[in-house]
Amino acid sequence: MKKFFIVALILALAVGTAYAADETFKVGGEYRMEMYNLDDEDYNSDVDDNKQYVDQRFRVQADFMPADGVKAVWRADFAETTWGQKLDDAGDWNGGIGYRPYAGNDTIMVDKAYVDLTKEMINVKAGLWGTAGLGMGLTTDDQGPQIWVIANFEPVVVQGFWRKESEGTALTDDAKQENDLDGDTDTWGAEVKFAAEAFSAGLLYASQPNKATDAVKNVIGAFGSMTFGKINLWGEIDSYSGDDGGDVDYVGMNVTLEAGMAVTEQLGITLNLQYAPGTDADDEEQITYLTDDAAYLPFEQGPFAWIWGPGLDPHMVDYNTGALSFSVRAEYAVMDNLNLMGLIAYMTPSEEDPDGDDNYIDSVTQFTAGATYTFLPKTSFSLQYTTVSRSVTGDYADDPLQMFGGLLKVKF
Repeated sequence: MKKFFIVALILALAVGTAYAADETFKVGGEYRMEMYNLDDEDYNSDVDDNKQYVDQRFRVQADFMPADGVKAVWRADFAETTWGQKLDDAGDWNGGIGYRPYAGNDTIMVDKAYVDLTKEMINVKAGLWGTAGLGMGLTTDDQGPQIWVIANFEPVVVQGFWRKESEGTALTDDAKQENDLDGDTDTWGAEVKFAAEAFSAGLLYASQPNKATDAVKNVIGAFGSMTFGKINLWGEIDSYSGDDGGDVDYVGMNVTLEAGMAVTEQLGITLNLQYAPGTDADDEEQITYLTDDAAYLPFEQGPFAWIWGPGLDPHMVDYNTGALSFSVRAEYAVMDNLNLMGLIAYMTPSEEDPDGDDNYIDSVTQFTAGATYTFLPKTSFSLQYTTVSRSVTGDYADDPLQMFGGLLKVKF
């Protein structure tokens, strides 16, 4: 029955493309195939951990617009898998390298199913989808069921949201009161933003209470952007608070500054500076975001961003170390269908050895070079090489990590 439903759904969408010119319906999507060769992912050349594998994803999105101000969006990923790997008999992902599909869902995954309603200056979005969240998207980015209300009092925009992170294991309040583990986890927040032609500025606040553990995470922040001729600037500063429901307090602060400039029509350069203080207090834990999707990553990864991440996971601002990082990214359009990119980044912890065990990473340096060639309309192929080196103290391994990848992408 499941396979029949999937086939019928694909056929319905295929037939729907005949109505692509209809203003009440639009269908599109993307196919991507990712090829990876990773060496010394654990920074230890004495361990044979070379990985060579291929991932793929076939994505389809349909937008229904039955009336002015009314839109419904549906999106699903089909056969997103690592080639040659399947679910085991228990329905668990057996050694999967990719970040999806989720266990028991190796054939189809719906990640968008929401409505978008606009009446005059009020916009409401409700349903399942992913959002960059508040500000520049550094604090509350997540995928899940949520409601957003946006009021546009031009030039001031006010928006608020509520997202259900976890419903627990029971729907009734009585059951939840009898067993704390059945408690919900929600995230809610709001922002006020002023937007003019040459600059914007705003304030944000969000909170994530966990009723199962009585933990709560809070963030308050300010953000803004500005344009000076060919230079675009943006920045955000966020301060975190809360506790784990026990004796540990959540602390943290993120500062992000970025400047981009079109040097010529072909060459663009972006400078990025990030800072987060750490902590060595026994009763404090550093946090850098409220949700799990938007880690405070110090480095970009070019066309492979959000796809390949295991090699850089240990360098997320975490474990109370904080970080100070600086990166320079350049993109050059050799011709209309060929683009080159390069990235050099450096990061060092702001709290050198918070647990006092004399084992810590002194610094991390990343170099990335890549090229994207559009050889057919809406069809491109990317190659990328990344190496990550780190200086360490103590027992940490320090052999360079290397990744070589290829990415075939077709949009339709």
